Amino acid sequence: MAPYRRTFQYEILTPRGEVTSGKAVSAVLPSQDGQVGVLGGRAPLAVVIGGGLLVVETEASEREHFYAANGFAQTREGRLTVVVEECTPLSQIDPEVAYAEMERLRRRPVTGEGPEPLYQTELMRLARLRFNLAQRFRRGDYTRTGKHGAQGHGASA
Repeated sequence: MAPYRRTFQYEILTPRGEVTSGKAVSAVLPSQDGQVGVLGGRAPLAVVIGGGLLVVETEASEREHFYAANGFAQTREGRLTVVVEECTPLSQIDPEVAYAEMERLRRRPVTGEGPEPLYQTELMRLARLRFNLAQRFRRGDYTRTGKHGAQGHGASA
């Protein structure tokens, strides 16, 4: 039996502009409720993106890995549109810098009133996710193919 290869258009956008776009055969999105898979021909769908690993398998069978956080995604009429506050190829995240950001947030004083503690907890959760994904990518846990996976760090021993 031939593998399922129906394609769809995709685009990933942030407030700074387009991160990537093209034709894909699959995508896995980090929704608030868990991972959501998208294949060509999927019924219309709207999901809230929380934070985590976003993977796109392109028409050329290359996998692109991203850290994505805070936004939404929609599939409609053969198109996936992802709009998030942040989306960075894992190859472009330095684990040491991500760790330093996590430590900076950890040391930041928090008042015990209002929404600040919840906001601080969410920032810390996202910083941990970003650090963990960058570390796993550097270690070689994800296949490094595609225009966003081929750049960046080599595997560490």
